[in-house]
Amino acid sequence: MGWDQYVEQEPLYRDVPEDLVRLVRNRPPNNESSNVTDRETGERIHSACGVFWFDDEQWRVAEGLLDHCDQTGIDPMIGPGFDYSPAVYRFGHDFLTPESVVEDQTSDWLIDADEGDDLAVVRRIFARYG
Repeated sequence: MGWDQYVEQEPLYRDVPEDLVRLVRNRPPNNESSNVTDRETGERIHSACGVFWFDDEQWRVAEGLLDHCDQTGIDPMIGPGFDYSPAVYRFGHDFLTPESVVEDQTSDWLIDADEGDDLAVVRRIFARYG
């Protein structure tokens, strides 16, 4: 068995709230998502290497993922990618604002100096995608 099989993926989502699992279950296949299909039922679920969510108070790790990590000896904070995946959420920092992006000299945001003031550019980006 491997990560590309439904029988391996579906259990990783154990104890995730159903309203969240619905977001990754039975999505139509496309070039941007990686689904695995149960050959017997036709059910599909997004293929994941880590299953984490934020419940408005704290980050949670799916019990199914923790079970998998226990069985395979994988560190649940490093192997499934929790150490880098949510980095954009700025743990230990203020929520991302245009001002915090400009102040953060290590930001990955690419600002074109020819477009003018950095803060004005980032505010336009936030307005466009916010």
